[in-house]
Amino acid sequence: MIKFLLFSLLFPLLFFAPIELKAQCDDEMGVFNCAELLGGDTVIYLSDFTAKGKKKKTYNDVRFDWDVYLNKNTNYRFVLCCSDGIADKELILYNEDFPIETPCASTFKDGLDNYFFDYHCLKDGLYNVCIKFKNEKNTKRLCAIGLLGYIGKSH
Repeated sequence: MIKFLLFSLLFPLLFFAPIELKAQCDDEMGVFNCAELLGGDTVIYLSDFTAKGKKKKTYNDVRFDWDVYLNKNTNYRFVLCCSDGIADKELILYNEDFPIETPCASTFKDGLDNYFFDYHCLKDGLYNVCIKFKNEKNTKRLCAIGLLGYIGKSH
């Protein structure tokens, strides 16, 4: 009888309790789900950049950086995705010729947060990919995924 009462009281909570979406950077499925944003069969997945951590109380902006080698005369696509949307998140591409203050390219363009950008590489070399969390005052846990895809060569 007690088991039945407990079950009848707890069972409705399973349906009406708020459901928390699992953050995409918690597992490999997050990368797989984000890969759909690359562009189907026309863009080839090359690499992913998973940014996750906890926000420090002393910082407003938090960033994660990775190095990537890009080839001259090659077109790439960079994608940013996150289970809670891309607002206040930015994926930035820069190198020594284009410091982070004036990047080669970014998902933040013309005052809008975009989930991707295409980049035509003009110079062989080491580039830096950065995922920046801006003004995440209400968030203690940070999570986003960046992807790099190959579009093709240009002549």
